[in-house]
Amino acid sequence: TQDNTDCDDTDSSANDTDGVWYLDFDNDGYATSTVTLCNSPGTGYTNTAMPLGDCNDADNTINPGALEISGDGIDNNCDAQIDEAQIGQFRGAGVVFWVDPADNYKGLVCAIEDQNSGSKIRWSNGSTINTGATETAIGSGLANTDAIILAQGATETSYAAGIARAYTGGGFNDWFLPSKDELNQMVVHRAIINSTANSNGGANFSKDVWSSTQHHYSYGYAWIMDFIGGYQNLKNIESSPNFVRAVRVFDCNDNDTHRIWYLDADGDNYAVSTTTQCDSPGVGYTQTALSLDDCNDNDATINPNTVWYIGVDADNDTY
Repeated sequence: TQDNTDCDDTDSSANDTDGVWYLDFDNDGYATSTVTLCNSPGTGYTNTAMPLGDCNDADNTINPGALEISGDGIDNNCDAQIDEAQIGQFRGAGVVFWVDPADNYKGLVCAIEDQNSGSKIRWSNGSTINTGATETAIGSGLANTDAIILAQGATETSYAAGIARAYTGGGFNDWFLPSKDELNQMVVHRAIINSTANSNGGANFSKDVWSSTQHHYSYGYAWIMDFIGGYQNLKNIESSPNFVRAVRVFDCNDNDTHRIWYLDADGDNYAVSTTTQCDSPGVGYTQTALSLDDCNDNDATINPNTVWYIGVDADNDTY
């Protein structure tokens, strides 16, 4: 061909598009780059098409398809963030089932096993009363649990909210009974939650699990989740005992999974220092990983990319 890019000028089916090679040195199925040549550039290259984005081609456990590992200080999934939360991650003594869309270092985890394993427990503490725990939304389980315990008493082993609050997994004492919608998120992600729970000494979900949401006018009933069928139903709070899987709120302070903040006050994408803590230290800090070699963070025109000219331009004619 005129541009000398044909891989085989005797074969009309072979051309330069046949020579795309993907660099995947660690064989994890994610490449760092491509090159177009007729023949392989060498070790680590393959002509099998694969997604790009591998940020560490020397470690096959680090790639865009990996699950972020809490607290290891590594960007396991190559998204330019370190130790952010992901569904199915073991974190804060439980398994992540919901991540705050406004801050992916915060969310909810569920315990790795039932708190009443092998023995079902009733929702009420022996009487049918309106506890006021009727909220359904994500984020309302804690308030529901507080309302139930306030109304029914703190006997820890006789009813669902009490046994959830009594749980101290991971040394935390802030566990609670999930709301109806929180429980729904758990069933949506039950496969990966079960896998992570079992990998960390826990167990699969039992079939019927209590929520903290009492029916808003039929006080003798509360919502449960069927983890086999994947649907929610109402059960009698006294005569229909079920299982309990406690949950808790986590943030980036749990397990020392703090964020690295880069100080770039002048916004030139070069930082002067870093600090590690949960929330932003203030103006000028960013979570975007930056090079730490800015010599003047008060002037965006001065950074390692600044071009300096030898000599003096006394007449200011730019020469």
